[in-house]
Amino acid sequence: MSSSSLSSSPPMPAELAEWHATLRASLQDSVAFWLRHSIDRENGGFFNCLDRDGSVYDTTKHLWLQSRQVWMLAHLYNEDEAFRTSEVHDAVLHGLSFLRAHARRPQDNRVYFAVAADGKPVKLQRKLFSECFFVMALSEAARVV
Repeated sequence: MSSSSLSSSPPMPAELAEWHATLRASLQDSVAFWLRHSIDRENGGFFNCLDRDGSVYDTTKHLWLQSRQVWMLAHLYNEDEAFRTSEVHDAVLHGLSFLRAHARRPQDNRVYFAVAADGKPVKLQRKLFSECFFVMALSEAARVV
């Protein structure tokens, strides 16, 4: 690595604006993709395992990812006017309904790691990832409803 590359100047405001526009467009494209392809209108919740073309290659629903999707959509809805749409609002409620109905094991309220497309339990782990993301989703979604 040359010394000149180590001492390169920080981006100028025009460069930052260009990066911001690029990242903003990427975010909007990503959210549109997930809204178009991931919503399971038959069983509720979201399909997590999508190919680049949006086709579902596995119907297992990982609760940590279900929760992250609810959190992300709720956060965007709450914090960014561009995402404060009925489509995003409805997707938050759609995901939240699935989580409330299928995420927790009744006898101890532990959150499953994965459930089948219809919400039947597939796997429970001894890690806290699912519970953490579940609580984050409920917290952010509470500001939407």
